[in-house]
Amino acid sequence: MLATLPSSQDYVPAYASKQHGCINIADANFNCYYFEAEKIITTNGWAFPKPTYSYANWIDEFNQISFEDQYAFEGIDYEQIGRLTEIEFLNLVKCFVTAPNIKNKYKRILERITY
Repeated sequence: MLATLPSSQDYVPAYASKQHGCINIADANFNCYYFEAEKIITTNGWAFPKPTYSYANWIDEFNQISFEDQYAFEGIDYEQIGRLTEIEFLNLVKCFVTAPNIKNKYKRILERITY
């Protein structure tokens, strides 16, 4: 399983404009997918309550069981709140495929999804 956990931490360079979707700044070796607050992104009508980012350089490979074990902290839960719409998912994947700072092995996996 490939995953990058979303974050409300904003590491986008100050000079970059933020619009929902891909922010790709090759000169700065920076890439993220920006989710605007309150913009519906899932098939069940869910939206992040505040601006949220998925960073390409945070993508990592996980075994699902290991992932569940690693993030199973007492008193802290995560939950699957919905499934990205097909368009949102493909836009996210295409964004990461163009990232200057993603490992080639992950790029090859993601390219198989989009093409």
